[in-house]
Amino acid sequence: MGIEWQQFEIHVDSKEKFEKLRKEFIPFVAEQKNLFYFNSYSGMHEGKEYFFMKLGLPKSISDELKDKILDKAVIDYGAVIKSSAPDLRLQDGMVVDDIKELATQTTMNVFKQKKLTEPQTYLFFHILMNQLGYNYEEELNIYLSLAYNVRFGRAH
Repeated sequence: MGIEWQQFEIHVDSKEKFEKLRKEFIPFVAEQKNLFYFNSYSGMHEGKEYFFMKLGLPKSISDELKDKILDKAVIDYGAVIKSSAPDLRLQDGMVVDDIKELATQTTMNVFKQKKLTEPQTYLFFHILMNQLGYNYEEELNIYLSLAYNVRFGRAH
């Protein structure tokens, strides 16, 4: 097994606060602790909008640092924090939350530049697939599988 994770849901009540979480809070977390992951969720459920983020921190993080991070979400963004279970399922031998952390590292490096446009994102994924050693057919199969899983809610 990889890293031992603890996970928190950070709920806010508006799209504006949600965008601030993404633009301000996540870089703050990155400055505090190199090892973390996040996933953002927004949409409608039973006629009500929802906005929240799942934040994963290693269990080894000090209580002081964990409190500093979570308190900032509450104080600066009016967030409601809920503990939730980390995703410790294995995906081909790797813990899902470890994959999320790897994706977060990549995202944080991209954010240092700027938010990518859609055409830049397509090219980024294509180059990433090449660098990971996938040929064109394998790359296409990955995209088709991703499209199917995202459409039917099985991506994570």
